Amino acid sequence: MTNKTTKRALLMSVLSMLLCVTMLIGTTFAWFTDSVSSTNNLIVAGNLDVNLYWSVDGQTWTPVDANTNVFKTETLWEPGHTEVVYLKVKNEGTLALNYDLTVNIASEVSGTNVDGNTFKLSDYILYNVYEGINTYADSAAARGDETGDKLNVFYNKADQLLEQGDEAVLTMVVFMPTTVGNEANYLTGTTAPSINLGINLFATQKTHENDSFGSNYDENAYTPVDNAGFKDAITANEKEILVVLSEDVVYDVAAWANDAMGGAITETIIING
Repeated sequence: MTNKTTKRALLMSVLSMLLCVTMLIGTTFAWFTDSVSSTNNLIVAGNLDVNLYWSVDGQTWTPVDANTNVFKTETLWEPGHTEVVYLKVKNEGTLALNYDLTVNIASEVSGTNVDGNTFKLSDYILYNVYEGINTYADSAAARGDETGDKLNVFYNKADQLLEQGDEAVLTMVVFMPTTVGNEANYLTGTTAPSINLGINLFATQKTHENDSFGSNYDENAYTPVDNAGFKDAITANEKEILVVLSEDVVYDVAAWANDAMGGAITETIIING
């Protein structure tokens, strides 16, 4: 009798211990928990994308490429001839940018006038550039008082800011004044004078977007220049420059070294385009 009681008591003790262990496991390791997760941390690359468009009416725009002729084809320039062209620069990327828009003579063929004198057509064609879209009732209104820069004067609209989606529009009026006479009238049977006009658009990153250390991490981005801007870029000599040339250029450095570099260079240099 005592034996059965003892066995029963021992069995109850073992069961009680197992129950306690089970409860202990259930309570001792039940720590407070919490969690936060984020799956929306995007790293997106920015892109620099600028485009140039042209128009003759300020409404219908056509992209400019290497083969674009913004002037009327087969046009023979004479006193009073006037053309109005609209140019639009648009930032189609995601990064803010600075752009330079330049107009320069890429190449020119001289002529011989009826008096037997050699002349360049670019000396007798003038141009003006205006902000925005200007419209004119007729060619005389576009010419205005018939003053402007000669076509061989380099035009550069430099260091212009365009943020994402922004655009800038210019009106370019090119004309031969009615006051031009036989000095630009080429002699029959000789080579007709002609001009190949270059319109160039360059863009660089703008020190504008921010990172953890501010907005100047891209301040040393290259600044491109073309043939006509090469000399001025070297004269400024402020930082590294990227030179974009459409043809070989020869500079007689000695002619301007004293002003530009204190006479440090005294030789002719040839830059390959």
